[in-house]
Amino acid sequence: MAYDDAYTDCKWVEFDVLERFMKDVLMASGIPQEDAGIISDVLITSDKRGIDSHGIGRLKSIYIDRIDAGILNPITKITIVKDKKTTAVLDGNNGMGHVIAKKAMQMAKGKAALTPLGGIGEDTGGYKGYGYATIVEVLCAALQGNNFLKQVNEIDAAGKKVPIQLGHFFIAIDIEEFTELARFKKDAGDIMRELRSSKKAPGQNHIYTAGEKEWIAWQYRKLHGCPVPKTLQSQMKGFRDRFKLNYCFDFEK
Repeated sequence: MAYDDAYTDCKWVEFDVLERFMKDVLMASGIPQEDAGIISDVLITSDKRGIDSHGIGRLKSIYIDRIDAGILNPITKITIVKDKKTTAVLDGNNGMGHVIAKKAMQMAKGKAALTPLGGIGEDTGGYKGYGYATIVEVLCAALQGNNFLKQVNEIDAAGKKVPIQLGHFFIAIDIEEFTELARFKKDAGDIMRELRSSKKAPGQNHIYTAGEKEWIAWQYRKLHGCPVPKTLQSQMKGFRDRFKLNYCFDFEK
């Protein structure tokens, strides 16, 4: 099956256009220019890697709609709650997570070899996924006093929209504090290669390791752009008209 067979209802749009458009929409929503640049860069990177769930597709529902509802602050004010030799705790005050994340990782650079700061993970399927998800809840909620499990929503008991109070956990590791970088790269590569050469399930011809699907997606998308489904096309036109932005998209021709 060809890569683009899964996107038959989509139009392909250049990444530069989408990134610039997201930045303009975010700025029109009250987000400062520098912060809008950080956010649009993170979102478009997800699209480049084929992680469409965390790209421009969440511009409306996760960001603009929440800003409109007053439960997400367009102006991110970061409070440093604790700042110790190897750790730090930041309060983003319901601001934009991408901006907070960049600040957290910048702080991590000057700390020890193994530096927890504060982050987010993804649920995966099956028993192992359950275990990983539980670890994520402990690191992102229990460790920081934030909402967890069913508490992580934007509706309170009275049905009113409220800030989610979502916790994040970041970790920065200086590899050369543990082993030589070249040796680490070789060993990590050997692990991936050995996993991919394992016995495959019936009917399967490939075992994917971390980052491989994203690399495959980028090989196609760097030549063709980002797939934009009809729903997203409509949202983009809506933002363009609402904020009076000067865009004429290829999918309108």
